[in-house]
Amino acid sequence: RRSGGNPLRSRARGTRPAMAAKGDGGGEGCRVIPFAALHDEGTGRRFPGNTIKTSKYTLLSFLPLNLLEQLRKAANTYFLLISLLMLLGRRSGLFTTSVDAITTLGPLILMMSASALLAAMDDHRRHQADVRTNSQQARAIRMGGKHGVYLDTVTWADITRRTCER
Repeated sequence: RRSGGNPLRSRARGTRPAMAAKGDGGGEGCRVIPFAALHDEGTGRRFPGNTIKTSKYTLLSFLPLNLLEQLRKAANTYFLLISLLMLLGRRSGLFTTSVDAITTLGPLILMMSASALLAAMDDHRRHQADVRTNSQQARAIRMGGKHGVYLDTVTWADITRRTCER
């Protein structure tokens, strides 16, 4: 073995590096995590779960987030401001326009609605794929033996074998 290299790469296949316990002279910053622990005792925080979530929206967040996403596009913001100025001029009498505000606001609303519909359909497909992925079954070796579990309930300490779907 070469000295100074990565100890994980230089170790023999099938062996595990020793983990220093607290108070055994292993140095500062050593962290011991008991097998199958769900919380980090050092910080008190829960370890992240195994649930897959690739969808962007929920039913409550769709409208505000999608409007924000749509208005980040410079063209949409520009036409919205022009339409609002035209409406302001028509209603207040400050200035007159030869074009009605609906001629710019109508196509803008139509295009933003079509884009929102496509985003909703795409996010719905992502949500369905998340449900399919999270409901796949696996065999987990836990304290007390082997258990059939769903992939979204697997913890970091589980040893799993994914079952084939046919």
